[in-house]
Amino acid sequence: MLTVICADDNCKWMLRASSVKQSVIFMIRKFNNVHTCSVDFHRNARRHTTTFVIVEHILGRLDNLYRSYDPTAIARDMEREFGVKINCQKAHRGKVTTLHMLHGTPMDSFQKLSSYCHVVGESNPGTVTYIEVDSRNRFHYFFLAFGASISGYMHYLRPVICVDGSHLKRSIQGCAFAGNSQDANKQIYLLAWGIIDAETNRSWMWFISNLKELRGDSDELVFVSDRKNSICNSIVYLFPLSHHGYCNWHLEKNSIQRYNNASVIFLFKRAARTSRLEEFERLTGQIRRVSERAYGYLERAGLSFWSRALFLGQRYNILTNNNTQSLNSMLSTPGHCRSRAWLSTFDRL
Repeated sequence: MLTVICADDNCKWMLRASSVKQSVIFMIRKFNNVHTCSVDFHRNARRHTTTFVIVEHILGRLDNLYRSYDPTAIARDMEREFGVKINCQKAHRGKVTTLHMLHGTPMDSFQKLSSYCHVVGESNPGTVTYIEVDSRNRFHYFFLAFGASISGYMHYLRPVICVDGSHLKRSIQGCAFAGNSQDANKQIYLLAWGIIDAETNRSWMWFISNLKELRGDSDELVFVSDRKNSICNSIVYLFPLSHHGYCNWHLEKNSIQRYNNASVIFLFKRAARTSRLEEFERLTGQIRRVSERAYGYLERAGLSFWSRALFLGQRYNILTNNNTQSLNSMLSTPGHCRSRAWLSTFDRL
């Protein structure tokens, strides 16, 4: 016999069932489906976790900017420590609320942007910052280049600039643009970065025009980027003396998606890296014999834009814009686009 009753002793809700001839099958014998207790009573009788409880529990753990604490881990800890199960959506809401309590909302951070620029300029003389607003006086564009990038350290950098953009995640809308170079120790050096609404012709022209004021044009200067038309057009217009090379990783990725031929990818990577013209012609000839379509795609991209043998400038060892991808990945991570986290990010750089 199985009897189920309401948590309220005065409530008439009940269910009674018994087994059928000692089998595993139960038949309901009596069922009163009407609750006479209040809704508040049986809601409070359950063990549940509010967002406030989650916030109070994880507040100290999220105060460390360098710790990763995802919603899955939060839900697992709540079940282990309190014996209550919560889904990932509820854990995510608790995490977002906690981050807002610790670092403020994204709107709060944008309102502090002018103060942030002032503090950075005082601690790093020569720093250049630009904030552009739209017709309704709302944030539109932001540009920052540290003073060391403009003055004394510039002649220690190789004349190669990688530029790229990435989308900011979650509630932070827009894109992060970055331009970086490489120092004599082959380490990444951030020249400038910015926050833009979207990757458009106007936004890239605005970002690269500010970059030109810092670096100036030169026939020794080389840009490395993907094949976005907005980037290419801006570089051609603003840096007519410089040389422009394409990121080999993007061409390789596109070739895999379009043709998925292992031999073509192997030959392309060797052809892109060789410095000897004869070797380059031999490898591209092999690509053509393996896949005429793949060779046509690489030829339309411009052989001189991705091959070391035909490139007119000096790319040194920088054949991809992965340096910028690494920086953008860090800058666009949720939590780093808040005023307090910006300072910690650049302390690490």
